[in-house]
Amino acid sequence: MSNLSKFGLKTSNPAGILTTSAADYQISQAVRIPAGKTTVETSGQIGIDEEGKLPADLKTEIFNAFKNVDTVLKNAGVADGFKSVYHAIIYQTIFTEESHGYVADAASIYFGEDKPTSTGVKVMELSMGARIEIEVRAVAE
Repeated sequence: MSNLSKFGLKTSNPAGILTTSAADYQISQAVRIPAGKTTVETSGQIGIDEEGKLPADLKTEIFNAFKNVDTVLKNAGVADGFKSVYHAIIYQTIFTEESHGYVADAASIYFGEDKPTSTGVKVMELSMGARIEIEVRAVAE
């Protein structure tokens, strides 16, 4: 059983281009959440390292942001971390083929079998000069 399914959450992707788009972006078009489930929301997490510095390398920054979200979730009692996320908002100052590829690679690793819904937002600027910031909603046991 996949992580979201064990909580009774059901992902949904309509046939056609919406399924293709969902696969390309490592997301689901909708997630149904049953009543009575405990949820956790995070603040936005940027790709700082353990010393509080942003790496110069874009791939490392993106993977750090995903790792930081996973760490925050586990600290908040979400045992499965990112694999329990049902919605993500990803803010980026750049949106290129390269950045999209790194985000998709990280998402395929961190999201697990069931993909959350997601919103991507291009912004002018992020805290500390970051190029990506991620906030999520997850379900907890």
